[in-house]
Amino acid sequence: MAFVVIFSVGVFLLVIPVIGWLLGPALMLIAGLIVMAHVGGIFSRKPAYAGHCPYCGAPAEAGDPGSIGECGACKNRFVHRDSQLLKLAEGNTQIA
Repeated sequence: MAFVVIFSVGVFLLVIPVIGWLLGPALMLIAGLIVMAHVGGIFSRKPAYAGHCPYCGAPAEAGDPGSIGECGACKNRFVHRDSQLLKLAEGNTQIA
């Protein structure tokens, strides 16, 4: 949505001599950068698995199998293994 507004303002500014001719293309370039940033965010790393916290049962997301996650509700850490979220052994921060 921001792209459309900024790009449109840039196009309308092209009608105004000198100032519009400088600001219009600048705003259109900024709108293009916004689109590229948004498209880049679409492909950013997303959680690989969603399940329930093994401690409190709240919905939780984990990364790839073998990764360690943290519950947003109870703040306990868990490990993602075999398509399950499992309790992490006390004091263990390493993946076995």
